[in-house]
Amino acid sequence: MLRVDGLTYEDLLEYDFGSVLKEHKILGFKGVYLTPEQQFFVCKKLYEHGCCISLYGGNGVSIYTGTDGTHVGDHFLAPENTDPEFTITENWHADNNDDVWVTSYITLSMTHFEEMDNSWGNTVFIDLEDLYEKCPYKEQLETADVKNFPNGATHPALRTHPVSGKTALLYSDPRQVLVGEEDWFNDYKRWLIEEMGKETNRLRWVYDEGDFVIFDNRCLAHTFSVFEQGKRSFNRGIAGTEMVWYGEKPAHVQQAENNIPQHVISFEECVYDAVSFYQTEEL
Repeated sequence: MLRVDGLTYEDLLEYDFGSVLKEHKILGFKGVYLTPEQQFFVCKKLYEHGCCISLYGGNGVSIYTGTDGTHVGDHFLAPENTDPEFTITENWHADNNDDVWVTSYITLSMTHFEEMDNSWGNTVFIDLEDLYEKCPYKEQLETADVKNFPNGATHPALRTHPVSGKTALLYSDPRQVLVGEEDWFNDYKRWLIEEMGKETNRLRWVYDEGDFVIFDNRCLAHTFSVFEQGKRSFNRGIAGTEMVWYGEKPAHVQQAENNIPQHVISFEECVYDAVSFYQTEEL
């Protein structure tokens, strides 16, 4: 994770995202105060810099404004809950791994943040490439497939990064199940929970208002620590959508990428109100 201070939006348009994100996976800018439209153009830069392969398929770039915790259960937020660790432990996930096309990068632009204890309102990350290197179940995972909820997509249990070529564990959320029944997978999930509980495996971003964070959804899982609704609000941006494979890229994946329409997208086509969006998703 790399923290950068003192840059402006104009500096971000000239920033070398490709090499920095390949090395650090998480990139945070302090106090840059992006508008939703500026965030949209930075998301497009990630594609231009080769950070993600496909940008224009499906929801290749989208901005969701006003994400404030409305969609989060009250038992994870203050005042009902005041335990940061409980909220962290129960909310580990990677975005959209339950779909066939998976989001490449997530961006968060913190538009409102009231002062809280430094352990509150964090985004907490874990490196799934690092966990793969430590994993005692590599041999079993090599040939395993997992089903991911709520949408039910089935993927290999391991994922090859489409840009770096590195291997990561494929993780969606705790509801992930093995295709086929084998006892070792329960042992693997217990091991995974234990590793996610170790502070030495975690990376934390402690927010101030105006911060802008980019992270690689293909090789990281993330969660958040407790906060009080109304004291933390951000605009969430996504960039890139790619299919999942392990090992050599399958021909059908390459063909699907070749068929992505390369039409020019405008900001107006890609901005949504987060509260309305999440309410629709719940229906």
